Amino acid sequence: MKCFFSLDDFCYEEREVIPFIKELDDYFDKFKISLFTIPCYMRNHLCKTRDWFSSVAKDNMEFILHGYFHSNHEFAQLDEIQCRHFIELGIMEFRSCGIQLYEKGFKAPNWRYNDNLIRVLKDMRMWLAVYTPNHATEEIPCYFWNWDIGQPIPQNVEVLHAHGHTHRQSGPGAFIGDCIENIKQLPKDTEFSFISETM
Repeated sequence: MKCFFSLDDFCYEEREVIPFIKELDDYFDKFKISLFTIPCYMRNHLCKTRDWFSSVAKDNMEFILHGYFHSNHEFAQLDEIQCRHFIELGIMEFRSCGIQLYEKGFKAPNWRYNDNLIRVLKDMRMWLAVYTPNHATEEIPCYFWNWDIGQPIPQNVEVLHAHGHTHRQSGPGAFIGDCIENIKQLPKDTEFSFISETM
């Protein structure tokens, strides 16, 4: 079985997720995880926690931009200049922490985006993670999930695209800490890959 496993809202403020990631890393033969990472959550710059970040970042993790501040519907109303500005700030924040973008991807907070963001991502040659295929655009490549880690594992798909969160919240993508035993229903030799490897 092949699985692309991702969590939303990775940042220092949600650092209690690390033991759960480690548990899965210890359980599966070759675990990989894509972390949609907030560069400046609650206006706390990721680079200010660089020592912590360096201590937890592993080769089996990749980090993908997830908004900038992660305010509610953050990218739903921005103009093109604002979209580009916050994406560039996010990339700078990543680089200041030593994060190299494995792939130029982006997920808007609350899945909300507008045409201005699409134009900027197209110009920057970046892909977009979207809520469902019905929310996709033909302008740029889009990534979709097909398994909420809090739900039973789908039996009718060839490749799993797992979606969860670093914490409890409303909406799809359950908290990893509540779903460890469910995730362990996957075979130990599941072939995990980064989202960047399919985009």
